[in-house]
Amino acid sequence: MTEHDPYKIIDTVCEVYKTSYKALVKSSRKREYIYPRYACYYFLRKHTGLILVDIALLFGKNHATVVSGLKAYDDLMFFYGDIREKHDKISELLNKQTMPYISYESLFREYEKF
Repeated sequence: MTEHDPYKIIDTVCEVYKTSYKALVKSSRKREYIYPRYACYYFLRKHTGLILVDIALLFGKNHATVVSGLKAYDDLMFFYGDIREKHDKISELLNKQTMPYISYESLFREYEKF
């Protein structure tokens, strides 16, 4: 797996969600802030060597908050198509120079063939 710059990941998530890093570190539980924050947790965990504590420090949180956010993000992607679309877009942008990303939709289409 290719490691990405954490700040590039945060910038990419902010670009897709049309928000700013400053908004993500707010102590707010509004959806407009938590969805991109959770996406950052996910992509930072997946594409960097950062441990949970380090990810939490980037957002002024603790590691338990990151664990909770990672679990919630999985649920959000399952239930909300718009979150899944943004996830796929972020993955596409991050993986342009690396291996292609398989979206949920294409994975399900392949599964339906069987």
